Amino acid sequence: MLAAALERTGLSSSPAVTLSIVSEIPSGAGLKSSSAVGSAIVRAVDAAAGRSSSAEETARVSAEVSRRVGASATGAYDDALAGLSSGAVVTDNRGDRLLRTYPIPRGLGVALWIPPGAHPPSPELLARFRTNPMLAQEAVDAALEGRLWEAMDANSRLVEAAMGYPYGELRERLRQCGATASGASGLGPAFAVIGPVERLPALLEALPAGPGIRRTASFTPPFAGGAP
Repeated sequence: MLAAALERTGLSSSPAVTLSIVSEIPSGAGLKSSSAVGSAIVRAVDAAAGRSSSAEETARVSAEVSRRVGASATGAYDDALAGLSSGAVVTDNRGDRLLRTYPIPRGLGVALWIPPGAHPPSPELLARFRTNPMLAQEAVDAALEGRLWEAMDANSRLVEAAMGYPYGELRERLRQCGATASGASGLGPAFAVIGPVERLPALLEALPAGPGIRRTASFTPPFAGGAP
């Protein structure tokens, strides 16, 4: 990733480049660590070269390199762009194109459960996700129409089936506790719960006990907006 970013800006002939990464995001947990690092490297190299790039251009470079080095089967343009812009984004990762953007309703927050473990690189998992095209299309249709929480539910059911995560009963329990939506984050095993900020302590309490990290976060401007 660093070499590609340097080549793009003409800095590849520089005598020395030092890269230092500090992150609290565990790798391989489904929390978009690869996309975050890729975007950060592109932005850092751009800054060193005295240039700036739009969020879409930065995400596109990150996705292109991720595919090239085998870090992601699709390049995860959606993940990179979501980490660089406000609200929810819907993309076509086959052509690195932004299709829709939606603001996140105010008053919502996130409860995260990050159990131990890591998923394999996504290129190794392609065959698993090609066995349920109807469920995948259900998630796509809901996202394109702005039904974000339905899309999240359908996507989680798809990921659970492909990866073997037993999250169905957990999602139902959280729904009864007031969750707006919940499901596997990325390829997991991390699990995310969306709900009203005032319900976050109860939702956090409803997450599985035992090993793992549990934490909450709230959406704040500019990420908050009107209801989609």
